[in-house]
Amino acid sequence: MKQTRQRWDRIFLPGIVCALILSYWVHVETRRVSAYGVPLFIVGLWLWFRTKNRKEGVEVKAISEMKGMVPLVIHSGICFILMFVILIVRGGFKSSFTAIDWILWAALYGVMWGGIFLIRKRYRI
Repeated sequence: MKQTRQRWDRIFLPGIVCALILSYWVHVETRRVSAYGVPLFIVGLWLWFRTKNRKEGVEVKAISEMKGMVPLVIHSGICFILMFVILIVRGGFKSSFTAIDWILWAALYGVMWGGIFLIRKRYRI
C-alpha cells in the first residue's frame, strides 16, 4: 500500500471536521474556549504526518498485515468509546467530576493500558 500526502488528507480532514463540530457543541454547552484545542491538535498531527511523507509516497504495510495491531486497535477504540459514554452518562460536560467519576475513569484507563500490555505481550510487539 502506498502512503501519500493525499491519503493523509482523506484520513484527517473528515476527523478535523467532526472534531470542529463536536468542539463547537462543547463550547456552546460549557462556554469553554479550550474545547477548540482538540481540532488544533488534530490539525497539528495532520500537518506533521503530511510533511513526513515524500511527495511521491512511501510503501507501508496495512494495519491488518501487522501482527497484533487489529486487536490492539479494537481494544483501544472500545475503551475510548466507553470513556466518552461514561462522560456523557455521568453528567456530560456541564457538571464537575465527582469521586465516582474519577474512579470509573481510572478503572477504565487501567483496563485499557492493561489490555494493551497483554496484547503487546501476546503478540510480542
